[in-house]
Amino acid sequence: MIDFLLFILISFVFLFHLSWFQTKIAKFVSSYYSIELGASLEISKLKINAFESIELEGLFVTDLHDDTLLYAPNISINIKDINLEKQVAKISCLELLRPTIKLKKYKNEEILNFQFIIDYFSTNSDEKSNFTLLIEDVELYNAKFSYKDYNKDK
Repeated sequence: MIDFLLFILISFVFLFHLSWFQTKIAKFVSSYYSIELGASLEISKLKINAFESIELEGLFVTDLHDDTLLYAPNISINIKDINLEKQVAKISCLELLRPTIKLKKYKNEEILNFQFIIDYFSTNSDEKSNFTLLIEDVELYNAKFSYKDYNKDK
């Protein structure tokens, strides 16, 4: 029995190093959050390089009106440090290549179209998380950014 469990563990570790397996996990997670958030969240490809970097391809997120909130063909995340004991993750650089970012305030709404994501991941005051995520540098290359407030008179 121990041999079988050891085989399963080794197989999982081996599979986790394969990009297609990482992508399958990313698609499963993005599908889960699509349902949770009530908006589309898709990832075409994921590659984790020994906890040094993460490469995402084809990240697509819609708002609650089913319009594009973010599309990023390529995202690179350089991990500086992950300390589970101190509950801290440090990212040296978050790089988005050719992203399209569309911020909107829809007619008769007072909040921006990404507020639902902030609300979902915000904790109640009684459930405060001690985990800290630090990002040292964010770089956008050839970005398309738009902001529209449909409550403003033209």
